[in-house]
Order: sequence, then C-alpha cells, then structure tokens
Amino acid sequence: MINIDWKKNNKIYIRNFSESFDLHNVVQLLLVKALRRKNRFDPIYTEFEYNGSYPDIFMKIKNDIYIFEIQEKITKKWKKEVIKKYEEVNLIIVPLSKFSTNSIKEIKEILKDYII
Repeated sequence: MINIDWKKNNKIYIRNFSESFDLHNVVQLLLVKALRRKNRFDPIYTEFEYNGSYPDIFMKIKNDIYIFEIQEKITKKWKKEVIKKYEEVNLIIVPLSKFSTNSIKEIKEILKDYII
C-alpha cells in the first residue's frame, strides 16, 4: 500500500539539467499536467522511488499503479529490462522520438494517446 505524500504529489522533479534533456522534461511536464486534468484526485509523482527505481512518472488510480517511462532510445535490451522491472504494475512507455520535431501544441496532441 502506498500512501499519498502530499509534499511530493504534483511536483515535477528534474534529475538532469543538461540541454539534451530539455525535450524529455517538457514532455514529462505536459504529460503530468494532462494526467492531472483527467485524474484530479489521484496521486501523481515524478522521479518517485518505487521498488528501488525512479520512474519518470508514478501514478496510482484506485488500486492500480501506472508507471510512465519517457525514453529516447528504446532498445530491445532496455525494453526487456524495464518490462521485467515493472511487471507487477501497468507500464506505459512514451517514445521521445515521437516529439522531437514538434511544437508544444503538437506535443500536447500526441500526448493524448498516453492519457489514462
């Protein structure tokens, strides 16, 4: 059972300040905002420790846990490892490559496919 940590709920944590992570951070922010608009009272965390890992987004709806991983390079090895790591929860992989040449408006439109 995971209790709501009100101090961390709805906070966007940035782990890497390199310019190469700017798109990742924008997609993460917009996805959290879209999830929050649809799921007003469910806990949403970023970079939240879960089973020894820090997924990009952690969300709990009723008794279901959702993990979102935003990834630039999705290799077979990485995908296999992340699926195994989160096999007991609902894993949603968001390929960063879908957003690389888009405006913020276009990114919001693409993100609609990942809103639960």
